[in-house]
Amino acid sequence: MSKPDKKPIPVIPDGLAPMSKRQRTLEELFVEMFGTGDQALRVIKKGGIFYPTKEVSADYTMTGFDQTLIVDTNAADVAVTLPKGSNGRRIILIKKDANNTMNITANTGDYLLNVGAGGFTAYTTVNSGVEVIFWGDNWYKVP
Repeated sequence: MSKPDKKPIPVIPDGLAPMSKRQRTLEELFVEMFGTGDQALRVIKKGGIFYPTKEVSADYTMTGFDQTLIVDTNAADVAVTLPKGSNGRRIILIKKDANNTMNITANTGDYLLNVGAGGFTAYTTVNSGVEVIFWGDNWYKVP
């Protein structure tokens, strides 16, 4: 009897899993990456992407799950502290009301650049806001 030919077993580098025969949808990939629930990134089948959005009306320190913050300054000034930065992270902050001021500061150890002097920036105009991106040790204002 002859021995059957042995085929070599393919070597898969650590951290890489073999591809499934069925291609996953974009939504399935995002759920795998970000999970599910109120804080997860939502992908709508019509092609839109919705980011976790929260409205605040009192001083607030953003968490790792926050992406977009609508700041209600109708009753008082509101101070927003950005979350601890990680490279490539983007945050959008929008001031909802004409009254009072939205003040933005960086988390301890991070720096807020190109947005104002004194370690924080103040927004006083209704519907004004800022998008910032983190790189290195700094939050940069997106032009």
